[in-house]
Amino acid sequence: MLRWHLQHTYSANAKRHRNKDTLYAVYQPTSRSRIPGTLMHRAIIADQLTTDKPFVDHINGNTLDNRRCNLRSASAADNARNSARPRSSNNIYGYRGIYNPSGSSRWYARISVDMRRIHLGAFGSPHDAARAYNAAAIKYHGEFARLNIIREDLDTPA
Repeated sequence: MLRWHLQHTYSANAKRHRNKDTLYAVYQPTSRSRIPGTLMHRAIIADQLTTDKPFVDHINGNTLDNRRCNLRSASAADNARNSARPRSSNNIYGYRGIYNPSGSSRWYARISVDMRRIHLGAFGSPHDAARAYNAAAIKYHGEFARLNIIREDLDTPA
């Protein structure tokens, strides 16, 4: 009975996050009241949120995947570590933490830790630079590390 009541008094929608192209699942009363919607991921793990970790992080990066196993409480810094790679016109390989200065034949890797950039070295290929970033991300960001998926490794048979 309670399940029927919840299904018929609330509706679920996807709402765009302000200033971003990210969608979040929201539930709200179906009546025409002016009650704002509630973000589903916050309601699902509200009991786990604390003052030092008040944010919700989607482990796989899919903001519409609100299974409890995909959600964890996080600090603002933890949440930023697991954010998607920013879209940049000069990052043609799509890897996080690498760059290629114009006119250079080398690829450089770097990672940001506590608002400081740490340079990881110069490499002959973007794939090697991405591997160096992955190792540093695991070292510095731990469970919140967002790793590069290196296409060259996917093409190689095991």
